[in-house]
Amino acid sequence: MAEFQVMLSSEQSETLQKFIYELASNAVEQVRKEAGLQKEWLRKGEMAEFIGIARTTLDSWIDEGLKISIVNGVTLISKKEVTRFLIDHQK
Repeated sequence: MAEFQVMLSSEQSETLQKFIYELASNAVEQVRKEAGLQKEWLRKGEMAEFIGIARTTLDSWIDEGLKISIVNGVTLISKKEVTRFLIDHQK
């Protein structure tokens, strides 16, 4: 396989580094948004996926006292509430 080398000036190299950094930062931010990492409140399915448990397990936790909010039929759960619930159940 043939190799080739690209020679860049310091200014071109810095510009390319900034471009790659911004591109990567934007991609990471997009993934975070899509994964719900920016949101404080998640729907039940999102929360179960976020913490890595089955939705039925989350339903059990709700039966055990995990606080939820229901607005217009939509069940929302705060990440802070899940953290509090897990800390309260530490052994």
